[in-house]
Amino acid sequence: MSFDIRPLRCFVVAATTGSVSKAGEVLHLAQPAVSLQIKGLEERLNVQLLYRTARGVQPTEAGLRLLEHGREILNRIDIAWEDVREAARNPSGTVTIGLPQSIAIRLTVPLLSAALQRWPDVRLRVSEQSSGYIAGQLVAGELDIGITYQFDESLGLFTQHVMDEDLVLVGPSGALSTAGAESGLILRNVMLEELVGYPLFLPDPRHGARMLLDQYFSKYQVKVDIRAEVNVLSQLIQLAARGLGYTIVARSSVMLELKRGEISAANIIAPKVERPIFISRVAGKPPTIAAAAAFDLIVSMLRLGLGES
Repeated sequence: MSFDIRPLRCFVVAATTGSVSKAGEVLHLAQPAVSLQIKGLEERLNVQLLYRTARGVQPTEAGLRLLEHGREILNRIDIAWEDVREAARNPSGTVTIGLPQSIAIRLTVPLLSAALQRWPDVRLRVSEQSSGYIAGQLVAGELDIGITYQFDESLGLFTQHVMDEDLVLVGPSGALSTAGAESGLILRNVMLEELVGYPLFLPDPRHGARMLLDQYFSKYQVKVDIRAEVNVLSQLIQLAARGLGYTIVARSSVMLELKRGEISAANIIAPKVERPIFISRVAGKPPTIAAAAAFDLIVSMLRLGLGES
């Protein structure tokens, strides 16, 4: 049976103070509202709980029994609420997070730094891996939170679209972007169809980024020259930096190398090549307080572009 604790709280305060008007002051309610709550409680229990005297109100025998139980119930409720509030302020436990390489390279350090400062009792376990495996590990219960580039509603995951990030063509220093007076970097534009003229190093066809690129290539009938397939982001960047060819990666994942002048990059246009970023957790399993806090923190950090500047 559902039970509203407001009538019980009104009764306990009135019985303790011996006054309905004082109970109203304590509870910040009008006296008629307090009386109405107590009357409704008496009707529900079919007993009289208070009787009036010249000096206020006194509990009946039934009221004394309820007063004893009521104090304990309300005390336990107050303790429970404070416990939950304290847990929300200071969550604890382990949260396992799966991040693709291009996200992990810029998010892991600031994420751990922020989490350690905010929640010293939370242990984050960050796993860097290919995005294609993350959804399956979420379903298997091996991860609490995962970042993916694809959304499959059949997997039974709670998935939230975070943002879209631009993919850029990356090559050796000086080949594509040039220094700018104010922004530091000026990225030239390369049309998607122009990619046929660049020798490319890309991940293999099972990789999430490669599947997205293949969709663009197929839709716009662009036949690219793929020299080799490499699934490690840092190695793709090194290959481009050494002038052995070009690659296509998220712009945010190469900002440091661009600023240091180790590589150059160009925006891909007509059409613009974008990759959606999703954050997921298992839908049928309520997250722990720590996991929910980490989930929200990751979303806010990605949307603020932390690690891109």
